[in-house]
Amino acid sequence: MPYCKNSMTYGVGLIICCFFFTKEAPSPTLAPSIRGVSTPCRSFADIKITLANTTAISVFLSRVWPTAARLQRLNPATGKWEFGGWPIRCGTVVDASKPIEIKPGASRAMDLEWDLSVDDRDQPKWFITADDTQRALSGTYRIVLEYSEEPWTVFHRPKRVLNTFSTQFVLHP
Repeated sequence: MPYCKNSMTYGVGLIICCFFFTKEAPSPTLAPSIRGVSTPCRSFADIKITLANTTAISVFLSRVWPTAARLQRLNPATGKWEFGGWPIRCGTVVDASKPIEIKPGASRAMDLEWDLSVDDRDQPKWFITADDTQRALSGTYRIVLEYSEEPWTVFHRPKRVLNTFSTQFVLHP
């Protein structure tokens, strides 16, 4: 019987230790929302979007490319989303060490970077993927924007960069 008593004491002690030393997992936060997308759409140039911080915490945008949202097109053959081409521009970053913060309840106008996601800016006929594959321009799309829950500057990249997505929309040029 002494063996049973020691085992029970050990078990109760283990349960108490687990109770005191375990941390509650952080609850996932909601993502900020991209607004201004309607379907059907006739042209990417007509899309004017804002990022609304509908969360309870501040979110931060990249200082290098703070207002740039990207296109993704649904590939109906694979069911996977494909990024469009991404412009590479040179320039000077203003306030490189100052984070761009969007406080809870605030909004910010964003740019949809679609120029290099099509074959011709003025009269596009094809969607060009990030790996230079041509797809039909008509299709199902969504907009993607990177953000962080911690300050983000040119000198400090956050440990965790997240994406928020718009609702899907259909483009019929």
